[in-house]
Amino acid sequence: MRIEKNKIESNYFFLYPSFRLVKGYKRSIIIDTEYAKLNEIPFELFDILNNFNKSKMSTVIEGYEEDDKIILLQYFEQLHNEGILYLTEDEADIKNIKKTSDKWEIPHNILNGIIDIDIHSKSEVIDRLNSLVVLKVPNVELRFFCDIGIEELELCLNQSLKTNINSITIYLPYIKNSDKVDYSKIMKKHLRIVDIFVYSSPYEKKLEFHGGLSRILYLKKDLGDIRNCGNVNQGYFVSTMEFIRESQSCNTCLNRKISVDVNGEIKNCPSMQKSYGNIKNTTLKEALTKEGFKDLWHIKKDDVEVCKDCEYRYICPDCRAYLESPDNSYSKPLKCGYDPYKGIWEDWSTHPLKQKAIKHYKMNDIATNNIPID
Repeated sequence: MRIEKNKIESNYFFLYPSFRLVKGYKRSIIIDTEYAKLNEIPFELFDILNNFNKSKMSTVIEGYEEDDKIILLQYFEQLHNEGILYLTEDEADIKNIKKTSDKWEIPHNILNGIIDIDIHSKSEVIDRLNSLVVLKVPNVELRFFCDIGIEELELCLNQSLKTNINSITIYLPYIKNSDKVDYSKIMKKHLRIVDIFVYSSPYEKKLEFHGGLSRILYLKKDLGDIRNCGNVNQGYFVSTMEFIRESQSCNTCLNRKISVDVNGEIKNCPSMQKSYGNIKNTTLKEALTKEGFKDLWHIKKDDVEVCKDCEYRYICPDCRAYLESPDNSYSKPLKCGYDPYKGIWEDWSTHPLKQKAIKHYKMNDIATNNIPID
């Protein structure tokens, strides 16, 4: 819908609450949190939308040259037509709009729990899952690095019934003749399951359940090595309002997370080096009280070197397990190939400044494979 120039100037403007502005070193963006879209905008327009929201357009553009006014008004019209800006001639209408809170709040002391299982710890999977149930962890990941039969998996999942677990994500290796294993029956019975990833598959395939809310994905990608985590690319961006709020106050990967690795070591994440006790002699509740366990929870993207200048920082996951500078907790994630100062993506594994860290983490044998899970 086209609006006459004088009509646009007489309007007050308001950025709809479902959109978020982020300014980076090279560019600025508007994030559409409902449809996960990104709109690049000039710095000048960012400053106007950020500093003069709810203002009258004629007042805001008053000091600009005529040509610049025309360009700005065209931007306003475009944003209005795209449903990003609300326009009204009634000042009272704008004043009645209340600002939404940017505060991230959640009632859980622990939000996410990861249990890693290999052939040596498979017999302990139920006990380890129960340890998360005791802690009332709502979101659980079960990552199997060994073959597990359908009956064994079913027995494990039965422990989640009548618990506080809200969602379960499962990682399983592809095994010969696994096409004959009917994971769909498990998916239909256990409504808490969000995704089942069957990795190292000879093919790619996706099955959807419950209206697309749950999936079984067969992936060629090898997820059987914990060093494969921490990849950063646009496919991993999360553009929800909840994620943006969390990223502005906490670390989006480690915040309120606890894990038990294949050896029973209790960590922030299985890929981390630091252990806070073993599940055989330490409860998860005891590990949480140990000095340093929660320190990394509070490292947000605005604190991280380089990331703090990136326009994608509030929608990007943040890995603290593998860093460009391993001795610096505030270093940029090793597996990010984006340069916010140039505005370009590069292959992180071949970058000359990352080779020392790659050697430190013994990743020389890992080929670059930043293909996201769809």
